[in-house]
Amino acid sequence: MDRPSSPTQDDYRRLESPDHWLGWLPGPSPGQAIRQALQETLAEQVPGSHIDWLQVVDEPVHLTAVVRSPENEERMIVRRAAVATPFVLAVTSPGAQSENLTGVFSWAAGSLDTPWKRCDRTWLDLHWTRDQAAQALDHRIYEVA
Repeated sequence: MDRPSSPTQDDYRRLESPDHWLGWLPGPSPGQAIRQALQETLAEQVPGSHIDWLQVVDEPVHLTAVVRSPENEERMIVRRAAVATPFVLAVTSPGAQSENLTGVFSWAAGSLDTPWKRCDRTWLDLHWTRDQAAQALDHRIYEVA
């Protein structure tokens, strides 16, 4: 895992490469969606904490599960998608100094072909490597409906 190039600002370049479709993530960009979800997760653990900066430090792991369209067998329908994002971030809690955390943040979504039934789940795995997250993601993508 690389160390951040500038520990004072966000860097999502590896997450936002055009090689992978992440349109299933909410918001204006995948980086902002991951940052917001991470922020919410950390604030649930320690109320009032906030992310100072977030950097994607390795290539994310992407998984997509598709089925053939019954109307056109050349067309694929996305049913599930998942991404595991290796990161380093600085988080500040109320009355505390900023601390750096490393790990992988994973997000899986199911029922993407039926938006009213969509189900999302996230995982925050501190001190995990990209390889550990890739193994877990193979199972996690099926833990969502």
